[in-house]
Amino acid sequence: MPTNWAIITAAFDKLKDGDTSLWLDAMADNIRYDFVGGDTWDQVYEGKQAFIEGLGRIVVAKMAPPLRLKVQRIIDAGDDIIVEFISDQTTRVGKPYSNRYCMILHMEEGKIVDLVEYCDTWRVVTELGQRA
Repeated sequence: MPTNWAIITAAFDKLKDGDTSLWLDAMADNIRYDFVGGDTWDQVYEGKQAFIEGLGRIVVAKMAPPLRLKVQRIIDAGDDIIVEFISDQTTRVGKPYSNRYCMILHMEEGKIVDLVEYCDTWRVVTELGQRA
């Protein structure tokens, strides 16, 4: 079985090219995904399907494809993985959107069971607007 670091590194390698398949596969069905933010964006998604229908749907609706991410570093702490990355996107209305993110992932048996995502929420609200 690949290490947690290898699983997340492979998923982000695909994400940087707009392919979400390994990222979604790395999530446990019962993942707890906490998007720490301000205003209407701050929300905890209980389960992979809730994430897909919630934050995932919103990102797809607001961002022009492909998803463009640049990993700054991935820190391996065994069952915990920390990922720092930059998003350099264009919205569907043609506005630039750039942000820095840090995710703290807790993994069990090769799947993400708990994820906390931090970013510059001022940019999220001012450049993407309220969560729909």
